[in-house]
Amino acid sequence: MTNLLNVQNLKAWYADSQVLFGIDLKIEPGQMVALLGRNGMGKSTTIKSLCGIMEKVEGQVFFQGKSIINKPSYEIAKLGFGLVPEGRRVFTNLTVYENLICSAKKGYWSIDKLKLIFPRLNERLSQMASSLSGGEQQMLSIGRALMTNPKLLILDEATEGLSPNLRNEIWKVISEIKKEGISIILIDKYLHKIKALADYLYILSRGKNVWEGNSKDLDDNIVKKFLSV
Repeated sequence: MTNLLNVQNLKAWYADSQVLFGIDLKIEPGQMVALLGRNGMGKSTTIKSLCGIMEKVEGQVFFQGKSIINKPSYEIAKLGFGLVPEGRRVFTNLTVYENLICSAKKGYWSIDKLKLIFPRLNERLSQMASSLSGGEQQMLSIGRALMTNPKLLILDEATEGLSPNLRNEIWKVISEIKKEGISIILIDKYLHKIKALADYLYILSRGKNVWEGNSKDLDDNIVKKFLSV
């Protein structure tokens, strides 16, 4: 099977400081891949590098067989990347409906489809995004990314800072999205949820790959060595 995304020897810098030292990862069509690691180990920087947000990157990044290394972020988005960034970042000066349609593309995901998995948003379409709770803003951020009908959905800490009830609601939505066959890259801290959903795992430490494998292969020794605080 041809990889949807193939990343080889990815390196990145903040100014003169190198922070990624040769990341490798692959994702196949319809696969959910999780990036794991302690805070500050390169997960979000990897995402920024893939999405064209970092100023200086090197390596090879192929999306559907085409090189996208050093392409501007808007071109990468047009190719089919749907990013749900850390910290939500909805357009607070727009309504919920305006947030959802501002970058929408025709495809499977539509307002009507989103109403089914986000009934809260359906009730608030005319409200300003600034009036939503944190959990509702996270739903809106995911919905906005889905409305671009992406080939690859990237969820960077989608449940961070939410109450347990809202967090569980987001996890249910992620599970429903996965059933639709979208490829997903997931970063999150809730390992038991990740192991239940993700098809393949990568652990990063200090900007490098240190482990990869299936969820069933992630044993307590690996968790203690690379993920425990």
